[in-house]
Amino acid sequence: MKKLLLLAACLCGAYLSAESVILTPENCVIKPYKNSGTAEYKDGAWIINGPVRILSKEKFAVDDAKKYRLSGSVRALDGSKKSTLCIGFIPLSAQGQDVSGMHVWHEAKGYGTLAEAVKAGDTVIKVRPDADSTAWSKSVKNFHLAVGAKKDLSDLPNHRLYMFISKSEMIDGVLHLTMARQVTFASPAGTVVRLHRGGGDSMHAAFRSAKYTDQLMPFAGTVTGRINGWNYRIWPVNVTHCRVQVLANWIEKESKIEIRDLKLDIL
Repeated sequence: MKKLLLLAACLCGAYLSAESVILTPENCVIKPYKNSGTAEYKDGAWIINGPVRILSKEKFAVDDAKKYRLSGSVRALDGSKKSTLCIGFIPLSAQGQDVSGMHVWHEAKGYGTLAEAVKAGDTVIKVRPDADSTAWSKSVKNFHLAVGAKKDLSDLPNHRLYMFISKSEMIDGVLHLTMARQVTFASPAGTVVRLHRGGGDSMHAAFRSAKYTDQLMPFAGTVTGRINGWNYRIWPVNVTHCRVQVLANWIEKESKIEIRDLKLDIL
């Protein structure tokens, strides 16, 4: 009897510690893409016509020990047969900044220092690679430079990025990196930099894309744990909060879909 009571108490404690949130217009922000999409909510279902972004108003604290589960079901409406639906999270730094792949997806062997000072408006950056940094010998096109990088990765997520390398050329031991766009801030010579991979994706953990029928198709996805990099189902290092995000019809902009019983469970 005592064991049964103890088990019941444990189960009750686990239940009380869980948090469930139904995503509705009352707790979400609706953002049509270029005012071309619409979203309405009726009888537990989102009806989304055209490209729409939906964000939870609440920022949920990220706890490594918990599981963050998104679930619901989806179907096509009005004959739509193809759409791209991404349901997941936007991770947030301690400063409240959105975090995506490019802020954390680093090359472990991609360190170096600025051989010359960089000023705002420059399009060529000169980098002296570290002796053991072999990533520079490969193609770095469309990579970014994280400025003020730390080898213990304490700078992650790093939002001080020189964006989009378009060309790399080694001259007398110094890499001349041509950038696809002008840099927006200055850095002194000797500043430590690190290669980061491209990517602006959020954590599309529950659902990515599919061809839908007129029958409801269930979906679910869970995010938990930590990683010093980028993974759709593992929180990036030093992320403290998150928001739920839905990107509906973002590619197939003429599509119309129904998302029913969209829910976040924190377990």
